[in-house]
Amino acid sequence: TIVEKNNFDSKSAVVAVPTYYTQQERKAVLNAAKIAELNVVRLINESTAIALDYGIFRKNDLDANTPRNVLFIDFGHSKLSTFVCSFTSSEMNVLEQEHCRHIGCRDIDYHLFEFYRGVFEKSSGGCDLAESKKAYVKLMEVI
Repeated sequence: TIVEKNNFDSKSAVVAVPTYYTQQERKAVLNAAKIAELNVVRLINESTAIALDYGIFRKNDLDANTPRNVLFIDFGHSKLSTFVCSFTSSEMNVLEQEHCRHIGCRDIDYHLFEFYRGVFEKSSGGCDLAESKKAYVKLMEVI
């Protein structure tokens, strides 16, 4: 496992999960960790983990009284998350968060495929790339 390969002494961990995970999905993560013999001390939202990382490594740049508001955007393969946090040198607060489980880079890839498919169809005299799985895969690899 990752823990053994990196010579960690402890098999305890804090695990970050997507903010939009349901209780059932969070339970599935805990069950998977149990199967992997990993002691999950706590589940936290990934937005909180990202904000904590930002605050910890920029603590010296933050003012004690005047909060700094920061917008984080996580545009992944299959989802989009945005959240705003407020930071002072001693405190972090998540002010707002939004997410969409069905918008991500794969959707951009699909729209690019459709665009280039149309370009190819016009330039080739009507040949449709979608009819060939091999052509589809090749075009998706270069997008």
